[in-house]
Amino acid sequence: MIELTKKEFLSRLKKKLKGLSILETRERIGFYGEIIDDKIEEGLTEEEAVAEVGSIDDIAEEIFSEVVVDKAEPERLSPWKIPLLVIGALVVWLPIYVSLVATLFAVCISLWASFVAASAVGIVAVALGCVNVFKINIIVGSATVGIGLISAGLAILLFLLCVLLTKGSIFAVKKVSLGTINCFKIRRKIT
Repeated sequence: MIELTKKEFLSRLKKKLKGLSILETRERIGFYGEIIDDKIEEGLTEEEAVAEVGSIDDIAEEIFSEVVVDKAEPERLSPWKIPLLVIGALVVWLPIYVSLVATLFAVCISLWASFVAASAVGIVAVALGCVNVFKINIIVGSATVGIGLISAGLAILLFLLCVLLTKGSIFAVKKVSLGTINCFKIRRKIT
């Protein structure tokens, strides 16, 4: 029997596992690397530890019996489908996506503008009301201060709504964008 080092063993095992996904291969190589390391820590030499793990052919056979691999070639897009997908994306989906994003941000901007307006009305009305109380008429001044306080309360509610809607819009745009990107990633079938 040929004595192998850990590196040689794992390299040959990796070649035998051709056909598994990259992730699956890395996991299996890492697993057997750890087994060898554990045996070395128990006092065996590197070659003895590798020999105790077993035959590369047996290990590969066992791994393939656990995982069913689709060795068929990944599905390819036919040449005529690619232009249709590009045209469909540019003509249909991109304008819809852009209009939805623009609408969301327009609503956010208009709510922020309403918040600024309500805040300004609240500040100005309270200030003018205070001046009116002392200079013109206590009733008119009190009414103006009341309108200013109502406007300030509305501004606080608008601020909370604006923050919530802005965060929600950013989250929604991010989710839709990532979802769209994930639709175009190539996936390999393992069945």
